[in-house]
Amino acid sequence: MMKFIDNNDFKSRNIALFGTSGGGEGKETEVMEIMLLDKGAIVKGKYFCQGRFWFGNKDKPSNKDLDDTKNFAKNMIKG
Repeated sequence: MMKFIDNNDFKSRNIALFGTSGGGEGKETEVMEIMLLDKGAIVKGKYFCQGRFWFGNKDKPSNKDLDDTKNFAKNMIKG
């Protein structure tokens, strides 16, 4: 993603960032936001949710996580 952002023009583009990772903390979306803002993008919102992986986060995504994800997407569509 970083290479994609670096190699493209995002001036005045509306962007919604969503990230998920079994072991991450969401810092990736923060870094992408900074890069996109530097490239002229309009970051409308960002959301990160921990996901499940084979040896951890067995309770992820929770029902609350799924509801929050749906709400984020709905809000981004509304503009």
